[in-house]
Amino acid sequence: MKDFFEPLEETEVQAKPQRDPAEIRIYVKALKRALKLLPLGSRAYYYLSGEIVRANLELGSSAPAPFAKGA
Repeated sequence: MKDFFEPLEETEVQAKPQRDPAEIRIYVKALKRALKLLPLGSRAYYYLSGEIVRANLELGSSAPAPFAKGA
């Protein structure tokens, strides 16, 4: 008898490839320029601002941790 709780296929967990931090900085700079052209409160404005936040978080997570002060 087959176990119904056993997965049908083995799934492999793959990490997203890390992007170049310099490339992310250029992307954020371009998004900020485009944001200035959009009317405040529009859907596109909020989409771009969210994309800037997401890219900055990705940039912060890829940066090496700074040394602890006073250690």
